[in-house]
Amino acid sequence: MTTDTPGTDSSDPAAVSSAVPFTATREPSAKERAVLDAVKEGLRRDGRAPTVRALADRIGASSTSTIQRRISALIELGLLRRTDGTLEVVEDIVDVSDPHGPHAFQIEVFNAGESVDDEHHGAAIAVPSQLLSHGDHVVVIVHDDGMMPDFHVGDLVVVQQLSVADLPDDPPETYVVAATVGATTIIRSLAKLGGKPWLMASNPAHSPVNLDDASLVGRVVSIMRRL
Repeated sequence: MTTDTPGTDSSDPAAVSSAVPFTATREPSAKERAVLDAVKEGLRRDGRAPTVRALADRIGASSTSTIQRRISALIELGLLRRTDGTLEVVEDIVDVSDPHGPHAFQIEVFNAGESVDDEHHGAAIAVPSQLLSHGDHVVVIVHDDGMMPDFHVGDLVVVQQLSVADLPDDPPETYVVAATVGATTIIRSLAKLGGKPWLMASNPAHSPVNLDDASLVGRVVSIMRRL
């Protein structure tokens, strides 16, 4: 039995691959734009992309394969992407003349200036679109060794901004967040202990922090590191 998952069709191998967008060479057609608008509307209304079948019904397409071709074209244009098999909309693409290319986003550095050694005072950093999730993002500079060896001092961490209400009730061990404690922004794993959210370090030299005593920035979605 197959399931009609959001924005995918298991009968189409291209539909379930995690595609990296190519450089945009043209504007989307009117029919492609209609699919893009329908995906945006579904995300706003339901918090997830419509299924391929629902997209076909909504815009009056003759078949789901027609929708799949338009989705593939929108991915190639860098207007959609897939994360874990689900469609997401790529927003705020910088101009094609930008030296970083049309798929780089200028993302604000959240905690620039927390350390005198920071290179990014008041800066925005170009982040490739495939390193982003949906919604708003900031870049956080790692300043402590609380999450060694996975996160190093000086790493640039891309954070999807969330409120505490957006956090999962039962976060997996890999759910990593950024939060501000006092005047310092830290990266920690999120855990629920006694029904309360706690920020847990992988380095035992750092004590757990109750999220009630911190200000959540959001969920870590990717990391950029200079080798």
